[in-house]
Amino acid sequence: MRKIHEKNPTTSPRPLRTTTEYEYEPLVFYPWTGDCTDCIDTDSIFTFDVETEVGFLKYSKLLNEVATYVGLFLNLLHFFVLTRKELRNNAVFFIMIGICVSDILVFASSISEAFVYDYAYIAEKIGTCASFKQWLYMGIEWYSGGVQKFGRMCSIVLALSMTFIRTLSVMFSMSAVANRLTKLSTAIFIVFIFYLILGIWYAEFYLRAKPHKDVLSFCYFIGLEDEKVAQHELTEGFSILVLTVIYTFLTVILLAALKIAKKRRKRLGTEKQDNTSNLIIGMTVSFLIATVGYSILFIFSKWPYPNDNIPFFRVQLTMMLAHVPKTLLTMNSVTHCFVCLFMSSHYREVAMKLFWRWAKTKVNEPTRTESIVVATGNTSKNSTKSY
Repeated sequence: MRKIHEKNPTTSPRPLRTTTEYEYEPLVFYPWTGDCTDCIDTDSIFTFDVETEVGFLKYSKLLNEVATYVGLFLNLLHFFVLTRKELRNNAVFFIMIGICVSDILVFASSISEAFVYDYAYIAEKIGTCASFKQWLYMGIEWYSGGVQKFGRMCSIVLALSMTFIRTLSVMFSMSAVANRLTKLSTAIFIVFIFYLILGIWYAEFYLRAKPHKDVLSFCYFIGLEDEKVAQHELTEGFSILVLTVIYTFLTVILLAALKIAKKRRKRLGTEKQDNTSNLIIGMTVSFLIATVGYSILFIFSKWPYPNDNIPFFRVQLTMMLAHVPKTLLTMNSVTHCFVCLFMSSHYREVAMKLFWRWAKTKVNEPTRTESIVVATGNTSKNSTKSY
């Protein structure tokens, strides 16, 4: 039977961590070993048992890790296509290069964090505390988390700016401001300024943490006070929540503007397929699904409830779903190359020319040989006729 003290709801000490937690950990209660006269049975206050909770966390984390490796591979190919001259000179595709770089940073840092994650738990047990390896792994784990958050926020903001530019260009197609926003120089400025602002904000927070040794275990630790971490998480969460609301309104406005523009072109007899708008709509819907999932969990876990009668249910469910928003954002990044491939004929043409050039050369080689043979045969016949 799992026990938790009623007045001081803590359990026996968990394995030491090398960083301050910025993500939820599994809500696992260890057996109570001391005398306890004021205990309550946790099985009666938690909705899900430990096996269900840990199993859900395990498989959601596994899904995210698999998607991370797949996403890194696909986004490297995606970046290779986007940097071709035919695409990088387009403002929309240049912003997508910025999004792709952000996704690659997220995937690479997520893999590096997963590589050193378990070592944080066993450093004291295997006697490697205060070693260079433990210090190095501690730093990798801490800063990898920061790079992931920086990359995800950059992706969201850049995608929002891309939707904003397209919405203005559709609504005010003859406006000088709209034309200015669609220029390559504007796209370069947008990517640079957002990378700079968000980079400074995240660097200021994560670089404040200094490694120090624990007086008992002599293990290296890194992190900040709980109040500072909580304040940073609240600021980040509310920012994404506001961006999600703006994203939703922009999506509705863009769809309405595209519908009006389509009717106008149809009336004028100039109707044509708008691949750029289809591409941005696909990206917008993908981002919306991911950010809405994050926002719902953020509201559920962080929003103050003065008369909350189900705190244990909230805490347990929040911890069980800890990897879900991260997985949604990862899956969203994985779909970017597919959205571009199916929604943009320009992107598809460049990708086909890039990756299928060798195959086309092999296919066309017999045809070229046959043409030479036929041409030679015709020449011989003509020569015979001349005699």
